[in-house]
Amino acid sequence: MRAGISARRPPFAQAFTDPTMLYGFRSRLRVNRDGRDNRTVNRRNVLKITIARRAALAGLPLALVAFAASPAQAKAPVLHVTRSVVIKAPAAKVWSVVHNFGDLTWVPAVKGSKASKGNHPGSVRHLDLGGPVLTEQLLHYNPKHTNYTYEIQHTANNMKILPVRDYVSTISVHRLGANETKLVWSGHFRRLDLSAHPKKGEDNATAVKAISGIYESGLANAAKLATK
Repeated sequence: MRAGISARRPPFAQAFTDPTMLYGFRSRLRVNRDGRDNRTVNRRNVLKITIARRAALAGLPLALVAFAASPAQAKAPVLHVTRSVVIKAPAAKVWSVVHNFGDLTWVPAVKGSKASKGNHPGSVRHLDLGGPVLTEQLLHYNPKHTNYTYEIQHTANNMKILPVRDYVSTISVHRLGANETKLVWSGHFRRLDLSAHPKKGEDNATAVKAISGIYESGLANAAKLATK
């Protein structure tokens, strides 16, 4: 791992809602009176919301989807990856590099990036990876506390590009000092093959390796851009 980039277990797993759905989910992201999210969402809540979302998309009763999905998902644990880097730059400068949901070109693998509604929740981002195009949706955007949360949309095309499913991620900027900032990229997801004996290339190790590589290269490049 590159110097200056550290790995740790994330302190939270943010659940999500889909603003385009008519299902009326409330966000599981609890908010204190001062407006800061306390990030107390646990894995069970994430699983419940994911199952409910699939039910709404398929037009099926929730109980039926939950019964059908539970055995496979129970064999595929929720995986977590968090990477961070401390940058010798003001927090405002670091945030200026990563704040735009519609522009993820600070990640080397992304050749082009655009979003349908900018930084508004529900905005869909299209990432040109030099051929394949990955689609993601913005779930939560908080410029005051310099973070945003998004998901990779559950499509057959996206699963051909990255070996993960049920992926939700947060990018956050934390001020450590006047000229020192911590940039954190964390995510939780499941492997592509949910069966008890996943195929090679669709297992836990492959999923974690793919996401870790994206985070590490992205953070390293963001640090360079922020210190120019």
